[in-house]
Amino acid sequence: MEDWAGNGQQKNDTIDAGLAILAIINPRGQRLTCQEIAEVCDCSRSLIWQIERQAMKKMRARLIAAGLRNALLCG
Repeated sequence: MEDWAGNGQQKNDTIDAGLAILAIINPRGQRLTCQEIAEVCDCSRSLIWQIERQAMKKMRARLIAAGLRNALLCG
């Protein structure tokens, strides 16, 4: 893993590129661990976990705002 101190944009670009590659090469429905994703994105497992947590929080808020709260209970 590289030292990312001071260059947040480069870090974001590398993570975005890694996630884009995973979206293309990973078979649909196959689950990956945070560690596997972190290795491709060249970042820490905890950073992947934080990104996932933020994304889930945004998704829940959008579902609630759209009146689809019941969709949260089914999943």
